[in-house]
Amino acid sequence: MKNFALARLFDLMADVLELKGENPFRIRAYRRAARNLESLSEDVEAFARQGRLEEIPGIGEDLAGKITEYLKTGRIKEVEAARKGIPPGVVALMNVPGIGPKTARLLYGEEGITTLERLEKLARAGRLRGRHGIQAKTEANILKGIALVRGGQVTSARPAGVMRAFGALPQVAEVLERGSTKASIRHRDGIQVDLRVVEPECFGAALAYFTGSKQHNIRIRDMAAKRGLKISEYGVFRAASGRRIAGATEEEVYEAVGLPWIPPELREDQGEIEAALEGRLPTLLSGDDIRGDLHCHTNASDGSHPIEALVAAAVKRGYDYVAVCDHSPSARVAGGLDANELAAHVKKIRAVQEQHPSIRVLAGSECDILPDGRLDYPDEVLAQLDLVVAAVHSVFKQPRREMTRRIVSALGNPYVTCQLRRTA
Repeated sequence: MKNFALARLFDLMADVLELKGENPFRIRAYRRAARNLESLSEDVEAFARQGRLEEIPGIGEDLAGKITEYLKTGRIKEVEAARKGIPPGVVALMNVPGIGPKTARLLYGEEGITTLERLEKLARAGRLRGRHGIQAKTEANILKGIALVRGGQVTSARPAGVMRAFGALPQVAEVLERGSTKASIRHRDGIQVDLRVVEPECFGAALAYFTGSKQHNIRIRDMAAKRGLKISEYGVFRAASGRRIAGATEEEVYEAVGLPWIPPELREDQGEIEAALEGRLPTLLSGDDIRGDLHCHTNASDGSHPIEALVAAAVKRGYDYVAVCDHSPSARVAGGLDANELAAHVKKIRAVQEQHPSIRVLAGSECDILPDGRLDYPDEVLAQLDLVVAAVHSVFKQPRREMTRRIVSALGNPYVTCQLRRTA
């Protein structure tokens, strides 16, 4: 339970930081730590006793210290300090789909809204309209979102075990619906997640039904009707007798209507059925087609694993190449490397390369583009690298002309291989 309690605290800290408009790297660090603590199969207290907290992906020295503080005192002072001055209801506003941290800040700071009740009252009266970019449609969406949040107060009195476990997951913000074979929850990130449980003989039919677009499914049902069949998420049935003839696998569902299996990515009624009938379905890319990865981080900055483990995993996947591109020093929250640390890092990458001759290990960097267009490392440092990814990680609100000049300047550097722009 300490794992989940810490995860909730770290998620709360991320919420508060978002409300305050803090560094997005710091916010992501807390979110990532929360996810990894939730999925941790071992008690976090065991890691702490053995001095292994920093072995948990996403947990560096700073967060390890906060975990230790919580395990000893039951609180984290920094989280409590960050929450001061922010009513709990303001964080709850972010649970409404469509209300992000920026809107929540405005609703609280300029309208004094701290509860769903007041938000609903103002939205119904049209008193939000015209403020903060909110239009009539936005108000309607806010009201729908509030209804979705409140829908979590309806649950089944006799849920099945799977549904009970699903609704009790720590990622669940609200249970929207729960029965013996289906449930719907709202994830604390705002998305809705539905779960259906079917019998094994229905699994293929359910999978095909829920991964096809509405128009694709209509076409398949029309084809079935012409053969005297009916299709639903429970299987393929004879219309006359009601006897199920297929449904355990997707392949047999499609075969029943005279089609080869159609990959889920193509189920859009955009010519895939005609292509299937004519035997000309395209071959889609798969994991086996990926020959390498040109942007990987290690635990030298904000990655989860050391270079050795990263390269070993790439070899296991059959990659021909992998590039190690940790952050540069300006990305302090992400553990960016200074020039001396990068030199040692490159030396280690070269050593690992010698141990794995079957794969090309490239030494690179995700190098910040500074506000004036300069790069975070001097050219003599960049010249030692195989790959340089230039990236904007700060000062996102520069005027368009200034931002363009900044990026163009970076692209003009002869050592820059590619450019990545991140948004706040």
